[in-house]
Amino acid sequence: MNTLKKISLFALMLAGTHLLKAQELNCRVVVNGETAGLTDKSVFRDMEESFSRFLNEQSWTELSYQPQERIKCNLVVNIESVSGVSNFKATATVQAARPVYNSTYETLFFFMFGDKDFSFEYTESQPLVYAENSYSNNITSLLSFYAYLIIGMDLDTFSLLGGNEYLDIARDIVSNSQNQGYPGWEYTKSPNSRAWLTEDLQNGQMLPYREGMYTYHRQGMDLLVDKPDEARVNILSFLKNLEKLNELRPNSLLIRQFFYAKASEIANIFSKGDIQVRKQAYEILTKVNPTETETYAKILK
Repeated sequence: MNTLKKISLFALMLAGTHLLKAQELNCRVVVNGETAGLTDKSVFRDMEESFSRFLNEQSWTELSYQPQERIKCNLVVNIESVSGVSNFKATATVQAARPVYNSTYETLFFFMFGDKDFSFEYTESQPLVYAENSYSNNITSLLSFYAYLIIGMDLDTFSLLGGNEYLDIARDIVSNSQNQGYPGWEYTKSPNSRAWLTEDLQNGQMLPYREGMYTYHRQGMDLLVDKPDEARVNILSFLKNLEKLNELRPNSLLIRQFFYAKASEIANIFSKGDIQVRKQAYEILTKVNPTETETYAKILK
C-alpha cells in the first residue's frame, strides 16, 4: 500500500457533515431533504449518521490502510420526494480524491455528478448490513457499490490495474441488484447508469483508460513537483490515448466524468512548460472536451 502522506483537507469539504472512524474510506455524507416536503427532518439526520457509519466503519478489503491513507470522498444525497413513510426518490453526487506526492494538493480521481436514480427504502434506525454476493436492499447496494468503485479506482491510480478485484465486486453488486425494481442498475436505460459505468470500466476497449489512470496520477501528478517536464509528457501520452478512446466510444460516461473532475487541473498543468507539449495538449483537449475550451485557453497564454 502506498504510504503517501495525506496532509491537506479535501478541497470540497462540506460543512455540517458527520465524520466517523474509518477503515478504507474517510467519507463525508450529506443528506439534503429540504425539498422533500417532510416537516420532521430527523430521518435525514439519521440517514447521514447511518450512511456514514456504514461506509466508514466497515472493512471493505483485506488490505491494510493507515489512518492517513484512508480515501477521502464525499457523498451528497438530495432527497426529491418521499412516498409512504419509507420510500425515497433521490439523486446523488459522489466525489473521491487522492493525495499528490510531495505536495499538499489532492486531486479528484472520481466525480459522479448526479446519479439520478439514487432511490431507496429506509426507515429511521434501520440497520445497514453488507451481504457479499447477495442482495439485501437497495440502499446497502448503492452504498456498497460506490465504496468498492472508489476503492478500485483509487488503487488503479497507484498501481497498474490495481483495482481489478474491487471493480469486479462493484460489477457483481450491479448484477445482484438488477431485476429488484429499482432504476440505475440496468443497461437498457440512461447511458449515465451505474450499469454503464461498470461496463465502461471493464470493457476491453476502455482498458487504456484504466491504465491511463496510473499514467496520469502516478507517472504524472506525482512527478509534477520533482520532474515537471517528464510529468507533462506522461500526461500528454494519456491524453493522446483518451482522444483515440473518445473516437471508439463517444459519450463514454468515464470520459465525461474524467473531464468534469479534471478540466481546470489539466489547464493549470499545461499552463507551464514546453510550448510544443502545451500546444499538443490544447489541440487534444479542445477536440475531446470542447465545452471547456475557455478553460483550456490559459494553456496557450
